[in-house]
Amino acid sequence: MFGKTIKSNPRLPNSLEGTGKAYVQESRPEEAVPYFQRSLELQPDSAKTHFQLGQAYLKTGQRAKAQKEIAEAGRLQAQVRKKLEQNVAGKAPAPQIRGEQP
Repeated sequence: MFGKTIKSNPRLPNSLEGTGKAYVQESRPEEAVPYFQRSLELQPDSAKTHFQLGQAYLKTGQRAKAQKEIAEAGRLQAQVRKKLEQNVAGKAPAPQIRGEQP
């Protein structure tokens, strides 16, 4: 399913991420990693994708890389949370949020 979408438009981060998730669900995390990495090249501020890449790294035994990606996901989530709090308090314009939740 995702293969067709990626072939028709390889610049869709959500399709790349979805393909990575499918590989992880099929117990093929090593094949998921390049899809998550490519998605992050196109959308580097995706906390969700950083988290999923971290999970794939964990499943392939790459603990240092996993920790780095999961920490980045947490950092990005904290940024979004702070922007939302500022917005609610009326101190900042509405943030650009893509609905990502790790």
